[in-house]
Amino acid sequence: MLTEAHIAKLWTYMGHVYGHRWLTNFGLTDSGVWLDWLRRLSPEQLAAGIARLKVRLDPWPPSAPEFLQLCLDIPGRDEAIESVFAGDDNPVANYLRGSVTSWDRQHLSERDVRARYRASYAACAQQVIEDQTEPAPMLEHDDARWLTDEML
Repeated sequence: MLTEAHIAKLWTYMGHVYGHRWLTNFGLTDSGVWLDWLRRLSPEQLAAGIARLKVRLDPWPPSAPEFLQLCLDIPGRDEAIESVFAGDDNPVANYLRGSVTSWDRQHLSERDVRARYRASYAACAQQVIEDQTEPAPMLEHDDARWLTDEML
């Protein structure tokens, strides 16, 4: 599992890569949100996300959910749906295939099947996250108080 030290190193790296775009969007240090999103990852998964940033070549920094997807190699919704139709064997495509019955695939139009896949994508991606990460830690009492005080 990642620690505050891992996130601090990530922060420094992202600041160097994205400069003012990173600092303007996310600040000088993590407010705890990124640690919350990424805590369940291993250091190796974090390194994989950084490696995928280099291939992504986007001049704008990712959000925490986007970076989590990069770390776990979870394709975006449209890419995942295309991988189902291409017959690719990857975790999200496999969950998506299971979310639509064979009867539906045989009797519905491709447009309707794609709509069902789009509706199922978030749950399938979440299942892949659950499968590839350690169980979520229980919130400390102070964390739970912060969530209720600050977010409500």
